[in-house]
Order: sequence, then structure tokens, then C-alpha cells
Amino acid sequence: MSRPLSIPLSSSAPSPPESRLEAVLAAPLAPLACALALLAAALVNPLDVGFRNAAESDSVGLDWQVALKLVVSGIAGGVGFLGFLTNWRVRDALARLPGMFFVALGFVFLGTSLFALDEVANVCRVAASIYCIYVLFIPTALSFLSLRTIVLMVLTGLVMHMVVSWFLYLFVPEIGVYEERLIGETVVLRMSGTAHPNSVGRVAVLAIVICIALLRGGRVGTVSPQKGLILYALIALAIATAIETKSRTAIAAGMASTIVMLIDLAASRFGRILAAMAGVGFFAAILVYGLGNGAEDFGSTIVSLGTKTGDASELTTATGRTVIWTEALSLIAQRPWTGWGLNSAPILLAEFSQHTHNLVLHCLFSGGIFAGILALVLVGWTLLVGLTSNEPFVRGISAYVLVSGMFEDTVFETFPFSSTLLWMTGLFAPVIYGNLASDKRFGMPSWPSLVGNADFTGSASASVDPPKRPSDQTSVQ
Repeated sequence: MSRPLSIPLSSSAPSPPESRLEAVLAAPLAPLACALALLAAALVNPLDVGFRNAAESDSVGLDWQVALKLVVSGIAGGVGFLGFLTNWRVRDALARLPGMFFVALGFVFLGTSLFALDEVANVCRVAASIYCIYVLFIPTALSFLSLRTIVLMVLTGLVMHMVVSWFLYLFVPEIGVYEERLIGETVVLRMSGTAHPNSVGRVAVLAIVICIALLRGGRVGTVSPQKGLILYALIALAIATAIETKSRTAIAAGMASTIVMLIDLAASRFGRILAAMAGVGFFAAILVYGLGNGAEDFGSTIVSLGTKTGDASELTTATGRTVIWTEALSLIAQRPWTGWGLNSAPILLAEFSQHTHNLVLHCLFSGGIFAGILALVLVGWTLLVGLTSNEPFVRGISAYVLVSGMFEDTVFETFPFSSTLLWMTGLFAPVIYGNLASDKRFGMPSWPSLVGNADFTGSASASVDPPKRPSDQTSVQ
């Protein structure tokens, strides 16, 4: 009988402590703190139960949700700071591509926060500091945890968030159902509960991305058939959640991620069968939807399916985003070099959905031209890694960020959502695991690569962790 696959919490045996700080990080408490912080961030950071009243407030207050997020950020900051001080891999990852871009963006956010809008100046500075915290935390977490452990912790937090949203949606409709009023007195009921429907939709789609990545294997490891059934059930729950939230951007980004993660199956018989089934299912759904809504032709069905009001202008204006982009650009033109500060959009764009609804515009609005340039560089790096990586997880999260980032802020939130955490993980992981393999103390050769070994060279079967020392013959059970 083969031994069951164990999922070690720590990604490598701890080095002999060279200082008291290293002794602290070498203890089992460090990997545990990283894992719990990831789970808590995925669960808590999207929380925004009172988003309906946000437009009525002129400032951001400290409520129980913000307090929880600050506690999680504090834990992540403590671990990340200690990791930066004691772990050379963390420092090296931040000094290499793409880490230096994230670091430079942190300095820009901190510097421009000094010139932030007075009403939210303190909030902007806190938001910039929190961004820097997670830039330190993610490489530290990668140096202590396997990629499998990281995605499982984030997935657990996302599923818990979805379960709470469903509870509120089904049993507390005054909180769980959001009535969106559109043109022509049209009212659309959307699932919300724990946050705005778009945020809940993002939670659901990111859960799908992780589940598919786990089913595909790669660096995140493989799953047994029994655990595979659980993942399929979670995918079904997440699909239902995304549909009920009616978040078209999240759904489109999820579809793009799914295609990119499964694209290498296209040449196989299973891939062709899967593509045919998807095509038949898509057109069958259009037919059923058209018959149920009395659409007269195929074009009307497509427009009705892709819009909430049946008006084609929703598609041509990206659901009003063109108006938002125009307003955001006019404000950026007033302060092109410093921007208005991270998290200032809810105040300045209060009448325009409170967000810029574009990743690059979000950085331009928050930190000015230099932040926008760095955001463009990171977008290009994401495209490069997404196109060249053999890892389904890296391809999937890259596709999600690129597609979602065209119509939503997606990353660089005040308290980073799972999209930011997973994106940073996908970009930092090749560098961190490359460093682990090239550590001369391990007696292993270097893995030179422009993107830090984007394919995580090495086997990802029974061992899903970075290589251990040759002298370390025991595994954590």
C-alpha cells in the first residue's frame, strides 16, 4: 500500500538559527502564522457589509470590519517584517524582477500619500503602508509554505466567505440581496450580503480558478479522486454564486482563466470532447434563455444575455464605465504627478461608482504618472509570465488579472483581496522557489531564468515543496 500524500505546512526544513529573530522564524509558529494570515485575509479583507451606506459618508471610519482587517494586516506585517530582516530569499526576491517593481510602487504610493486629498490623507497613508506590508508578507509566506498550502489556505477563506454570503442571501435578504436600480426604473436583484455583488462575484471566480488549478496539478500538487469530487462541488457552488451576483466582469475573467488553464488539453481527445461539450452547452443556454425571454432573433438574445436592461448601450459603454473613465482622466489631469492618494476614489468618484474601474487608471489616480508606468510594467510582466509558464495556476491567475483589470481595479485594494494575494503569489513564487533550489548551503545548482524559473522546474508529484537539503531525510507528516 502506498503511503498517503501528506501536505506539509512548512516548505523546507528550518536552517540553524543564526540570531534570535531567525530562531523565532525557524519555529513552527512562523509557518502557522503565515497560513492563518492568508486564510484570514481571504475571508476578511473583502468584507464590506455596509457598502450601501458608503456614499452617505464623507470619510472612512473605524468599524468592526476595518478593525478585523487591521488585525490581519498587523499579523501579516509582523511576519513579513521579520522575514525581510532574517531571510535572504525574501530580500533577494524583492531586489529582482518583478519584486523591484512592487517595491518601487510601494515607495511611490508612500511618497504621493504625503500629497493626498486632505479628507482622506490618513487613510491613504495607511492604505499605502498596508500595501507595503503585503509586499513583504507574500515572499515570506512563500519561503515558509508550499504553493499548495498557500492556495489551499486562500481557497478555505474564499469558501467560508461564500458560505456566509449564501446564508445572508437566503435567510437575511435585507442584507443579502442588493437592489440595483438601472436606467428606466429597472431593478435587478443581486446577491451581496458580505460585500458588493461584484466583490462576492470575484470571490467565487477566484475559488474556481484555484479549484481548477488543483485539479490540473502542477506545482500545487495533485488530488485524489475523492478530493476531486469535493473540488467539483466547490466549483458548482462558486458558479452558482457568480451567477447570482450577476457580476459580468468576474464571470468573463473566470471564463478567460478557465480557457487558459485548460488550453494545453486542446490537442488531446479529452480536450476536444470538453471543448465540444462547452460549445454545445453555450448555444443551448442561449437558446433556452432566448425562448424563455421571448427574444425575436439571435442578436436580441445575445444583447439580452449580456446586459441587465436589454439595452445595447450597456455593452458599448461597458456598463457606464466609459463615463467613469472620462471623469477619472479629468481628475488625473489635475494632479498628474502625485495623484490623489490610494483609496481616495470613494470620495472623489462618489457619484461615479466610487472606483476607476481599470487597473492602470486606478494606479494613475492613486499615485500619479510614475505609479501608472509601474502598473503598466507589472501588467506586461504578468502577460509575459502568463504566456510562458507551464503552471496552470500561474496562467489562470495571470489571465484573471489581465481581463478583470480592464474593467475593475482588481488589485491594489486598501486591504488586498485574494486577487492581489494570488497575483503576487504567482509572480513571486518562481523567484522564491528558484532561490530555494539555488541555495548553495543545500548543495544544489542554480536555476537561471529571466523570470526566476516561471515553470517551477522539478517534479510536482509526491513532493510539492521546494527542494530540501540532501541531509534532510525526514518529511513532515
